[in-house]
Amino acid sequence: MDLFENSAVLSFDVFPVEFKKKETVFVPGRKFHSLTFRKSGKITITESGKTLISDASSVTYVPKGVGYHTEVAESGSMIVIHFNLAKDDVSDKIKVFTPKNPAMLLNLFSALLKGYNAGNPVDYASFSVFYEILATINREASVSVSPRMQKIKEYIDKNFQNPSLSVSLIAEKFGISEVYLRREFKAAFDITPLSYINKIRIENAKAMLKTGYYSVGTVCQNCGYFSLSYFSCAFRNAVGLSPSEYMKNHLL
Repeated sequence: MDLFENSAVLSFDVFPVEFKKKETVFVPGRKFHSLTFRKSGKITITESGKTLISDASSVTYVPKGVGYHTEVAESGSMIVIHFNLAKDDVSDKIKVFTPKNPAMLLNLFSALLKGYNAGNPVDYASFSVFYEILATINREASVSVSPRMQKIKEYIDKNFQNPSLSVSLIAEKFGISEVYLRREFKAAFDITPLSYINKIRIENAKAMLKTGYYSVGTVCQNCGYFSLSYFSCAFRNAVGLSPSEYMKNHLL
């Protein structure tokens, strides 16, 4: 499960936090994403009726704008990273997991904390360490994804330009039922296969339009749409602007 969709990091802050045992409080959605490595202690996180436990050696990811209830069950300490991404259409679910090699991630978090300089907004060394943390977490979070679902995701990534690409076509190619495909893909990636196809088409369309090198018709053809009218409608529904308006806004 790719939590961050390989989105570029715009900025981040990192700091140590000591926390004391306390009863449940509500944390409203914030204007940044959050990653923590919990060195000691234990808390519970409840969001949308689901409760997660974050204890020693666990990593917790809280997406931008997601509020939750939390209770500190045991006092402890953690290293916290607040960050902003170029694209915010990443996972909208709070994730808690214990890495296979917590010592390695703790070393990375500690190295980032040690080398971080808040007064230097373009600290390439620190950015390099942070990207290594994100890559490591993405690898760890992908462990539970079945090889078949990973291959299906890769197949969509390589074939989204095909206008005939559909859930039924993918199910037939991989010898599984559509029901099974929808259920297992959603469980693996927190998105339905059809929604993922639509998402990757729109993201590639946005990238092409931003360059100003391609006409809307060319973008339509290269992103897997049968007709220009359907592409324009799908793009507006996803982005809130027509393809032409989006291109114009990003060329100013």
